[in-house]
Amino acid sequence: MEMFITTVTKAGQITIPKPMRDLLGIGTTDRVQLKVVEGEDYKQLSVEPVEDIMDILGTIEARANKGSDPVEARRKLETSYRRF
Repeated sequence: MEMFITTVTKAGQITIPKPMRDLLGIGTTDRVQLKVVEGEDYKQLSVEPVEDIMDILGTIEARANKGSDPVEARRKLETSYRRF
């Protein structure tokens, strides 16, 4: 198992070292999911790449369309809600 040490900035950001990004297949603009895994006597941070919903658009068979365009719905979502 490879282990790296990184620093948390004042803004709460961390840099994932390049060898680890390469190992996980994470690119510079990719989104990741951070999850805390708790054991009996430890806590561990899990980092996993996340596919963007737009990357899988068209690969899932949709149910009956209720008149809304998924691309337009995504645009409205991104312009109406603030990211954390």
